[in-house]
Amino acid sequence: MTTKTDRKIIIQVAIILAFIFGLVTAYLGWKTGSLLMGLIFLGSLQIIILLAILFLLETLVELMETKL
Repeated sequence: MTTKTDRKIIIQVAIILAFIFGLVTAYLGWKTGSLLMGLIFLGSLQIIILLAILFLLETLVELMETKL
């Protein structure tokens, strides 16, 4: 079973990897002029946003548990 700190670290690593993937696809789309790469980039932005929301919710739950 993972601890809360481990889960937060995993979420942070996933955000970084999704960001790097988004930068690479944006660069490839810019160089090739491919519309499909632009759509993949938008998908990676959505993943980054969802992971950031998950990280914030995890932090809020942790703060609420420590105050109670």
